[in-house]
Amino acid sequence: MHETGHLVLREHLIQEYIAGKNAEIISMIKEFGGAAARLLSEQINELNTAIALMEKRYDDQRYQMTLLAYCTSLVWDAAGRLFKILPGIVIECLQYNRSFALRLLRRIDEFRALLSKGQCKNIDVMRNGVMAYNPEGMWLLVPSSEEETALLKFLEEKSADFTEQQRALLDCRKGESYHRSGQYDRACEEFERCLPFIKGSVNFGKTVVESLRACGARFLVLARLWGGHACLQTGC
Repeated sequence: MHETGHLVLREHLIQEYIAGKNAEIISMIKEFGGAAARLLSEQINELNTAIALMEKRYDDQRYQMTLLAYCTSLVWDAAGRLFKILPGIVIECLQYNRSFALRLLRRIDEFRALLSKGQCKNIDVMRNGVMAYNPEGMWLLVPSSEEETALLKFLEEKSADFTEQQRALLDCRKGESYHRSGQYDRACEEFERCLPFIKGSVNFGKTVVESLRACGARFLVLARLWGGHACLQTGC
């Protein structure tokens, strides 16, 4: 019953906002969204301090609920600011909690009527890419799907606003993509860029180290094949 009431109220507010006929209501909605965003931003900063490791934050229910609420409040107050930080959140979630990324993107998509065409397209690219992302693809040597490639391109375009840690996470995803397409030298370069940022994160560190080992194994296989081919030609 509570959830039904929440949905009805949200839809009513969205329709009022779109109609724009009542300036007082619109002003009230934006003011409330702004106040909520400021309060929730402070709470997120406190949680970032209390939960130093990123991988633990995304497993923490308090952090998840606060981040969901913060992003929702930005839809009303400053959608532009939301779409500036959202790609960074998504690249973090690809490593630490993909299901939460989908939950967050679906929540924002519920306010689709308030978003611009460009913002709706961005949501679709992120959601489809996160849904398609296959962390096992690197080990199976399965080429990246169109949705994964589109997501990676989009995140690269938005990376100017990334922190150094988020940039390292993006480099790791790029390394996986190169490895999946057989470009092992370029994959190694991307994984090596991640090394300075694995300290303090068992999850990310394990991913990077295992990925480098996989690249090394592929190089070894190729070297053996090349050596065998050379022997056939020289008669050794």
